[in-house]
Amino acid sequence: MDHIERSNLSRQFLFRSQDVGVSADPSPHSCIPDRPPIQLPTQHLPAFFPETQGRGGCSSCPGPEPRLTGRYVAARCTHYLKPLLEAGTSGTWGSATVFMPHVTEAYRAPASAAASEDAPYPVCTVRYFPSTAEHTLQWARHEFEELFRLSAETINHHQQAHTSLADMDEPQTLTLLKPVLGVLRVRPQNWQDCVAWALGHWKLCFHYGIKQLLRHFPPNKDTHLLYVLAAANLYAQMHGLPGSQDWTALRELLKLLPQPDPQQMAPIFASNLELASASAEFGPEQQKELNKALEVWSVGPPLKPLMFEKDDDSNFHVDFVVAAASLRCQNYGIPPVNRAQSKRIVGQIIPAIATTTAAVAGLLGLELYKVVSGPRPRSAFRHSYLHLAENYLIRYMPFAPAIQTFHHLKWTSWDRLKVPAGQPERTLESLLAHLQEQHGLRVRILLHGSALLYAAGWSPEKQAQHLPLRVTELVQQLTGQAPAPGQRVLVLELSCEGDDEDTAFPPLHYEL
Repeated sequence: MDHIERSNLSRQFLFRSQDVGVSADPSPHSCIPDRPPIQLPTQHLPAFFPETQGRGGCSSCPGPEPRLTGRYVAARCTHYLKPLLEAGTSGTWGSATVFMPHVTEAYRAPASAAASEDAPYPVCTVRYFPSTAEHTLQWARHEFEELFRLSAETINHHQQAHTSLADMDEPQTLTLLKPVLGVLRVRPQNWQDCVAWALGHWKLCFHYGIKQLLRHFPPNKDTHLLYVLAAANLYAQMHGLPGSQDWTALRELLKLLPQPDPQQMAPIFASNLELASASAEFGPEQQKELNKALEVWSVGPPLKPLMFEKDDDSNFHVDFVVAAASLRCQNYGIPPVNRAQSKRIVGQIIPAIATTTAAVAGLLGLELYKVVSGPRPRSAFRHSYLHLAENYLIRYMPFAPAIQTFHHLKWTSWDRLKVPAGQPERTLESLLAHLQEQHGLRVRILLHGSALLYAAGWSPEKQAQHLPLRVTELVQQLTGQAPAPGQRVLVLELSCEGDDEDTAFPPLHYEL
């Protein structure tokens, strides 16, 4: 289940700071003012899929997962003949499409972005539990932005405008500045102070936080030293202090520094999601602490916000992101990617933009009204594609479902062959005979999932073993699973004699 994180707050309008860490499903309703419920014509509303009955709400998956989720949901909609409203955003690009049974073409998933090295990586959230290297790289890039750009801009704004905390987003400001203050609590004055801060932040991210979350310690490798070196240099750049690239001197300096006190650090990782939510609360003590810190940090020259630059190998930007992502991969047992792959991925991360989300939601809402208001012709529906950066919007009528033919049969992707199991249930031999008599199909191969139920090329002995069996008995024998109680259909796939490679027969619904 998805949970709300701080990165969600910049891309939509329903979540608030107090929602951080809680489930994404019920929280939006708490931000909607009380109002009379919207009345929709329920006779046209599609029911949930039987296997998901009772699971309300919607799901949001970042990274590669939306493509897998989209394919699954689309397949279920096609199976149960339900409308599908699909939307997506990537930076300033957005799309909203509608697919209606027997009216428009069915949903066709785009080619996997993983197959293209130049495919962008849309960003929806920074995950608690990353599962791919892309997740860790996005987290590392998010760390860079918060530690070395946004925090400096916030402190500079406070210094120049002399604003009070009442004029700021207090919980978000506190959450942003706590890691930057780190164990120092005062502005650094030299390279040693920067190293002390970097060591404290390394302990927080990859030792104390992971120990609390997973009871797991990362192994000692040079990547840890690279993280401290890169973080200390970036921290020094932000404060206008000289840095250092001397690994040997850094090792000696780390031996002299005291170990950071975890009590002085911001709890970036929590042992559970409730603690993460509680960390977003802003009380009087925290307000006093932040005011005191801002007074100290406002003395002196403005900080220098660092803009991420991946093509300069001497500025420690890529070093920090690669080291942070590699350490997070170690924490979670994810195979890391090399420096070149990291630079490519980080350079293609597309930030989420709330304006694009709002525009796509509005376009999709127009199609939803058409879906729930009763049967309509294909000419009433529209696919929409937009690019806000170029004031580009195109809307067009969806294509009609493609018609396939085989001898006298005609069908689309919304059709299926239906064969009742009968009482008593028919055998595999009876099923094959029924298909030949009723539809003129001489079955060459019959599948249930990956289980091969029948092949015309089998030996007479093997055919004699399968043909007398009831279809459900044969499926259970081959898959080890009997049809679930209440299951009404077995979905079978077939190819027939005389077809060609481009022929995709409709699924065979064996009705139990």
